[in-house]
Amino acid sequence: MKKIYLLILALAMAGLSFGQPDLTPPVIAFTPLPNTSSTAGQTLITIITDATGVPINGPGLPRLYWKKNWTGTWNNVTGVFGGNNQYTFSNFGTEVVPCDSIYYYVVAQDIVTPVPNVGSNPSAGAAGFTANPPAAATPPTTLDAYKIICNAPTSIPTLSQWGIIILGIVLLCIGTLFIIRLKKAESSV
Repeated sequence: MKKIYLLILALAMAGLSFGQPDLTPPVIAFTPLPNTSSTAGQTLITIITDATGVPINGPGLPRLYWKKNWTGTWNNVTGVFGGNNQYTFSNFGTEVVPCDSIYYYVVAQDIVTPVPNVGSNPSAGAAGFTANPPAAATPPTTLDAYKIICNAPTSIPTLSQWGIIILGIVLLCIGTLFIIRLKKAESSV
């Protein structure tokens, strides 16, 4: 029994653990993007944590999947590790026009071997997770989204322009009445 204890002690001192295995995917946290009037690509900053760690380079880096409007096709961008569990996804949601909506979600994996744990945010409804790169065969049923703000029509007159229009109509009516009375006066003479 003493030999087993010494073996366990030696393994623990070497950094090996007999604790519970990591069976959970990384936790992905971010603030959803607000609606914008910009048609330029957007940037999302996330904090992704896991008990065993998240890849900081290579094919296991987190991915942001996005599409334009509900019927668009999925595109993805790879996160860039910035230290302190921060991953930045840049230049997504491109080639948009006012009134378009961009739907997106983030997928990440941990560094457990031989099969990493993979998860997403949002997660409800997501399924068929794969690793390297992290992906979901079935996207979440509820997605984060932002909308490119629709431009207001430029042909609507301002209040001062309405005033000028109304004044013009009033003057036209007065002029018309004057001409009608003048014609009546000439015809009765």
